[in-house]
Amino acid sequence: MNEILFKNEDDINLINQRRVAIIAQLIREMDEVRAREFWRSTLPSVPPEILAEALTVGISSWCIIACPTSIIVKIIHHERST
Repeated sequence: MNEILFKNEDDINLINQRRVAIIAQLIREMDEVRAREFWRSTLPSVPPEILAEALTVGISSWCIIACPTSIIVKIIHHERST
C-alpha cells in the first residue's frame, strides 16, 4: 500500500521500519523499554505523513493477524450503528 502513496524509496523504508516496530509492540515482541527508546529516538525526525502511514499499515496488519474475522465484522457493525 505505501508503495502506491509514497514513491520515494527512503520514505518507503521509513514507513516499513516503523510498521515493523508497531507490529513488534502489538505482538509483544518488543517490550516497553525498547519501544520507548525506539520511539523517543525516532519520533522527532519522522514526518507526520510517514508516521500516519506506518500506523495505518502496522495496526491493520496486526488486526489481520490477531483478530478473527467474526470479531472484525462485529467491530465494524458496531461502529456503523453508533
